[in-house]
Amino acid sequence: MLFRRSRPSKVEEVTSDYSKGHNMSGPMQGLILSIVIVSLFVTSQLVQRYNRSK
Repeated sequence: MLFRRSRPSKVEEVTSDYSKGHNMSGPMQGLILSIVIVSLFVTSQLVQRYNRSK
């Protein structure tokens, strides 16, 4: 139990690395990431609609 508690889990390591990179690049990277995700979602919706109408 102590060994497991003293060693950080893989998820914690990844999230800490991610937050470090995030802090260095600033909030701009998060904004760009969200814009990319939204645009991908919108394009997939448009493609589905186009395929349905076709």
